[in-house]
Amino acid sequence: MVRAPCLPWRRAWHRKLPDLSGATAPARLLVVNADDLGLSVLVNEGIEAAVQAGVVTSASLLVNTPGFEDAVRRALSLGARLGVGLHLNLTTGASVAPAARVPSLLDGAGRFLPLAALIRRALLGDLRPEEVRVEADAQLERLRAAGITPTHADSHRHCYANGYCNPCINIDANPDANSPCWSGSSLQF
Repeated sequence: MVRAPCLPWRRAWHRKLPDLSGATAPARLLVVNADDLGLSVLVNEGIEAAVQAGVVTSASLLVNTPGFEDAVRRALSLGARLGVGLHLNLTTGASVAPAARVPSLLDGAGRFLPLAALIRRALLGDLRPEEVRVEADAQLERLRAAGITPTHADSHRHCYANGYCNPCINIDANPDANSPCWSGSSLQF
């Protein structure tokens, strides 16, 4: 068997990490967030098992998917062991807001556009920022109405990170609560 030479970046994986056992550090050094809580009962089971094992400490919840109610039940039973945030979804399922209020986000059947179609619509200037805001606020309200106080907000399929929704939603740090909020919207923690 011929072995490839060890490249410099590969050697980094073999370095010994410093011993932090005697260091004074915050109680939590790492937050491991699980996306797609609420997607299905099976996904919810996996995330709950990861929380029970002490691996996952945070999850982002989809509010318009088949496993939503099950996810809420599990999240509430886990209590403080799991921080739960809104996983803003503009690409899967039906809107939470009435379809008539968010037509630029939907296909002819009243369902969210697939990611590629949503990006295409945004690039053509046909995605209305006010409709994205209406949907984001409706999803946040559904999360809160279920008894979840969100700890953070992010987006499904990285629609926020990809930039095409940036003019529609800005997530800023809320210095009072040390958690994210929609700029100029009702998402305040």
